[in-house]
Amino acid sequence: MSECAVLLLAFAAAACGCVSIDKHGTAVFGGAQKSVVTACLRAASWMLAAASYASAIAIHGVGIGTIEWICLIGLAAIAVGVLVALRPRWLPPAGAAALAGAVGLTFL
Repeated sequence: MSECAVLLLAFAAAACGCVSIDKHGTAVFGGAQKSVVTACLRAASWMLAAASYASAIAIHGVGIGTIEWICLIGLAAIAVGVLVALRPRWLPPAGAAALAGAVGLTFL
């Protein structure tokens, strides 16, 4: 497990959270989402954020891991914000690639 995996999990969490917002979901998918899809995306966002936090704590302990996680989730949120502003349709593939990369780094 590395800091890259923490960052990729945080990016995937931020991407799910961003897409679960109605305004951004409409920009990404081109239409309104069902409430079930929105609820699943919000749940996935919280689970991925918790996994990212747990990974940061597993690497560096509670003190430094928490600080690292706060910095990395902020960086991921900025990256998602820029991506959704410039290329909103690229957000779901980027989030899925980040999640796949985090899983791949975990097992290396």
